[in-house]
Amino acid sequence: MLNVGVIALKAGDAPPDPGDAMDYDAIAWSLSRGLGFGADRSDPEWQRPYLEAADADDRAAYRGQIDAAPAGYHPTAYRPPLVPMLTAGVYRVVGRHFWFNRGINGVLVALALTMAVALAQKLGGPAAAVVAAVIALCDPIPKEKAAQLLTEPLILLLVVALATVLVRFTLGPRRRWKYVALAGGVMGLMVLTRSLFVLWLPPLAMGVAWLAWRGGGYSRAALVQGGLMAATFTLIVVTLCLPWWVRNVVLLEAPMPLGTQGGIGIPGGYSDRAVELGGVWEDVAQWGFFAPLEAAWTAEGFTPRPIEAERERALFGMQQTRAWIAEHPGAVTRLAGMKLWSLWTERQSHLASGLVLVALVGAGLGRSWRGRRAGAEWALWGLVATNVLVVMATYATGAGRFIVPVLPVLYVLAAVGGVRIHEWRLGRRRGITAGPP
Repeated sequence: MLNVGVIALKAGDAPPDPGDAMDYDAIAWSLSRGLGFGADRSDPEWQRPYLEAADADDRAAYRGQIDAAPAGYHPTAYRPPLVPMLTAGVYRVVGRHFWFNRGINGVLVALALTMAVALAQKLGGPAAAVVAAVIALCDPIPKEKAAQLLTEPLILLLVVALATVLVRFTLGPRRRWKYVALAGGVMGLMVLTRSLFVLWLPPLAMGVAWLAWRGGGYSRAALVQGGLMAATFTLIVVTLCLPWWVRNVVLLEAPMPLGTQGGIGIPGGYSDRAVELGGVWEDVAQWGFFAPLEAAWTAEGFTPRPIEAERERALFGMQQTRAWIAEHPGAVTRLAGMKLWSLWTERQSHLASGLVLVALVGAGLGRSWRGRRAGAEWALWGLVATNVLVVMATYATGAGRFIVPVLPVLYVLAAVGGVRIHEWRLGRRRGITAGPP
């Protein structure tokens, strides 16, 4: 924890980098002042730390983002709610101090890595725990994320918490309904932290049903119970998210419960530009994707309110994406492969790539299909596979950012796989030594 915390605090009280973190800060600031879930980037008090930044290039980037925003307060459905709401609570209690937020992020990341080490010990013993701890300490990516004021620190903790609950659900025949409820609660918080995780819901619900069926010996009663558990898991997730989804539908006056971020961003994953960039997502507004829509507004003499413009851009983005996919069906498969390649080869994935290779080898060596702990390892692999499939179906980001949520799970799988390889080699050596000359 000290290792992560010190690195997280290195950035001190400097404002967050231009981009997403400014949005989260602006929404949190508005919430802390009682304005609602939205932003007022014309507020001089909110602008002050950005315009006083030490680096001139940063100040210019901050100014550009501030000037591009509409004046006055306006609600938004672009960002998910949990991180801004938690940050607003911190602002109300201790004030707006970026160093304090970085310290909290450091603690969240440290807790996530600690839970990963504990999970490795549960599945592979003390040796696996030591290996997982060494990997976690050597990987710089979680430490970098601790210094950034984004969603990654909380997501790291929530994903490894979900992994822990699923492992306990698999290993323990008692209190299984309790673990189903906990898994649903954690999954709901994940969706409220990053809307993309709603796409994890169908495969994870099926995974819960399969694990319950497998744990019951593939009997008919176990199949029924597995279906009920999957339904309960889904219901808890939906119940947690429903107030936010209803708010978005009412605010946008459109059936868009997840908000506008997906619709605005998805053309970056399905377009000619996405093919040119090898499947790596780019902000479509930078290359004038919404220019035809804005030109139509000008021609009609229509000046939409910020929330109306947000909604129309999301609808336009989804419409154009559907049209592009219909016109380029063959490119969809190519893009999926590009996204997969980008996910595992970008900078933030180099270490993870090696870990996966080790874990894959280890997973094929040890316990049988019906072994007591095999289901727990399948649950972890299910989380990794779900994350990969969702990225392939949507978009990949530069620097391998979308592999970050499952890094602690990869540490566990790599540690268990590495220890298993060592035990296998040691067993072979002893067998050769003890055998006939």
